[in-house]
Amino acid sequence: RLDISGLRADQPLSGKFVDFFVLPKIRQTKIEEDNEPISIAEPNDCFLTFTTSGCLAVVIGAPGAGKSTWSKWLQRETLKADWGGIGIRIEFRDLRVDELPSIYDLVRKEAGKQLTEDLTIEKIRRWLDDWKLAFIFDGFDEIRPTDRNKFVEWIKEINEFAKDCPFVIT
Repeated sequence: RLDISGLRADQPLSGKFVDFFVLPKIRQTKIEEDNEPISIAEPNDCFLTFTTSGCLAVVIGAPGAGKSTWSKWLQRETLKADWGGIGIRIEFRDLRVDELPSIYDLVRKEAGKQLTEDLTIEKIRRWLDDWKLAFIFDGFDEIRPTDRNKFVEWIKEINEFAKDCPFVIT
């Protein structure tokens, strides 16, 4: 749910996230030298781009551009789509540099208390092997500059362990 208050003291508008969310136009630039940038403007194209096996993406935008809202949209789409996978959205601000969790702990934390005990290492490993987990890390710019190298190394370890699971960092 989302509440929007205008500049007046009127009753705030209230509604569902999907009623107010506007997919931002994403300009995608590939690392390969000969490829021209392309735009992703349709929700289905956006979803497919960022949930494809082997996707490694960094989404860059100015503060307040909507990266966090977009990452919430992407996670929501993974949960409702026929994709068959699960979007694990991790906010960097919730992590401590001296206590970075394992990939199993990340998945269990995002699943919530009720499902934690059902998520065995074997079940999570099967999801990883089948590329059914999309990792969405939000807020890299919120990490203290002195801690960023440790986070980068941790992200590389998680990515290596997760093989070809989609990986998005905002």
